[in-house]
Amino acid sequence: SFQAGFATAALRHGAVPLVQIDPESIPLRAIAAGRYDAYLRGFASAVRAYQHPVIIGFAHEMNAWWYSWGYRHASPAAFVAAWRHIVTLFRSQGAWNVTWLWTINVIGQQAQQVRSPGPWWPGSSYVTWVGLDGYYFERSWTFAPLFGPTIKAVRALTRDPILISETA
Repeated sequence: SFQAGFATAALRHGAVPLVQIDPESIPLRAIAAGRYDAYLRGFASAVRAYQHPVIIGFAHEMNAWWYSWGYRHASPAAFVAAWRHIVTLFRSQGAWNVTWLWTINVIGQQAQQVRSPGPWWPGSSYVTWVGLDGYYFERSWTFAPLFGPTIKAVRALTRDPILISETA
């Protein structure tokens, strides 16, 4: 459930909570079909009642293979349908205080097994910010070669703000 107490504590310190909803072992088609709407409505209502900004991401790094919702396990169409369903449901519950963070892994990492993000793009009306996850696995790597190709691919889809959401 939405941790309003934690979010309030973060707010007191000038922070905005970022919640990543990970559908571990839950088929994306089931989310899109409404099987989890009762849970999602409750979560959306709690976020709305919080009345302060909340950043929410769903099924991050879907263009990679290591999560159950990733490209080897679920289709881009199933991801897009689930994403749009969740955003639409939150909006129907009046949770307009949400910044929707669509987070992808940088392309080309993990032995070139991370796909270009285009097929997973849910559309500008469903995304507020784009998150990029990218790790410096080699000491010699620099920002432009690591993030540049993915930023270029994102800019072909949207002009939304980009957040470096995970790195090390």
